[in-house]
Amino acid sequence: MGVGKTIMNKAVNWTYHTEPVPQLFDRRLYMARGKVIGGCGAINGMVHVRGQPGDFEQWRDSGCDGWGWSDVLPYFKRSEDHYLGDTSLHGKGGPVAVSRPRGHSVLCDHFIAAGVNFGLERNDDFNGSRQDGIGLYDHTVRRGLRSNSAIGALRPANAAGTFASR
Repeated sequence: MGVGKTIMNKAVNWTYHTEPVPQLFDRRLYMARGKVIGGCGAINGMVHVRGQPGDFEQWRDSGCDGWGWSDVLPYFKRSEDHYLGDTSLHGKGGPVAVSRPRGHSVLCDHFIAAGVNFGLERNDDFNGSRQDGIGLYDHTVRRGLRSNSAIGALRPANAAGTFASR
């Protein structure tokens, strides 16, 4: 519900737009980006997708040293408290909870089944070895409440006095 209140609110959202996209008849796409503590994780729909490994490789190859997939993956893993535990692609014990959606509508199951029937591959982990396919996204929720970097890392550090004012 809160996404509707933040998605266009310039007080909490940078309300960025892309450059014109030629393949979309020069339309500019809206890009919601949080300008609050916790960034996008504080205003978004709590979907947890880290990005395509190939994009990170392209950034590294374009001169952004330290931004290759193998460079950033350890930081992603360290930030996660993932329901799958500590695996080659997921982390356990980090400040941001990553969980599976619970109590989703049966309509979702029918939609996914229709996609599979259409020829899409089922994907139960969009942060796994591939991001294409159809399935339910993981989300950043712990015990029914939003989980993000501000809640999981900054708030506890502040409570511990790490950010005490001088």
